[in-house]
Amino acid sequence: MNEVQKETRRIITLVMVIAIIPVCGLIWSGNWSGLRGFILGFAVNIVTFLMLARSAWQITGAETPTQGQVMAVLNYLVRLVFYGLTLLVAFTRPDINEIAVVIGMVMIKYTLIGEGLVKHLSRVVGKIGSVEE
Repeated sequence: MNEVQKETRRIITLVMVIAIIPVCGLIWSGNWSGLRGFILGFAVNIVTFLMLARSAWQITGAETPTQGQVMAVLNYLVRLVFYGLTLLVAFTRPDINEIAVVIGMVMIKYTLIGEGLVKHLSRVVGKIGSVEE
């Protein structure tokens, strides 16, 4: 397994562990439309993240820069349409909470930002503690 696959698997595992919190909260509160929305958005988020990872792998293996650019644009458009169709379903179905769909769709982004902040703060705190006077 190469490094990209390892990192992709690590990120997805981390996001799934973090997603347990809102899922348990929605189940505990009995908000079934929110749970359906979150699961829909989360599933789309995972699929589009996997599509992005595969696309990055394909683009780096392109024979020419132009071919890589075309592949990048096409893959981006496919993901954009996928997001759009998901939001269309969410906003047209009364049994799916739209806000929960959007939250599910940004879980990976929030997780990556949070992980970066934690790493940065741990470095800053480590530097403060090791300052010599």
